[in-house]
Amino acid sequence: MKERSIREVISHLEAQTEQLREREAWHAQQEAFHHSEQTRFAAELAAISRHLESLRWAADLAAGALGKAAPARHENLGSASSPKLSRMVEKVLADLSPETQFGTQWMAHEVNRRYGSRLRKPADGRRISVVLRRFSRTGRLKMVRPGRPHWEALYVRTV
Repeated sequence: MKERSIREVISHLEAQTEQLREREAWHAQQEAFHHSEQTRFAAELAAISRHLESLRWAADLAAGALGKAAPARHENLGSASSPKLSRMVEKVLADLSPETQFGTQWMAHEVNRRYGSRLRKPADGRRISVVLRRFSRTGRLKMVRPGRPHWEALYVRTV
């Protein structure tokens, strides 16, 4: 083992001290930069959140006005005790553009959102899947991606 003189040890410790001071100063600069960026993004997030809430409020107001102006009583969805799920899916499909891809879970959510009050129990992916497969066999829908155990099938409307 090599013995060092006191001067060498002091010199080595001074070099380490200087290096650590430089690192501390650099990290302080980075902290100030990140703090200013965090402040900027927080302000942007607050502004966009306000816009989003305003837009949601306006959309709810418009949907309420449209709902009052055109009641949905004329929709023939089957009897009140046994509404037809396939007719509900058809109504949702009519509002989609032909290039919009969708799966069973999205369709179940949309059917429940629109017609949940008319259903005895909420539509689930299994029941919707039966309707979508039938529509695919009859040519109303085109299957874009077949379903697998870990992902659902995707469909698009045919023109």
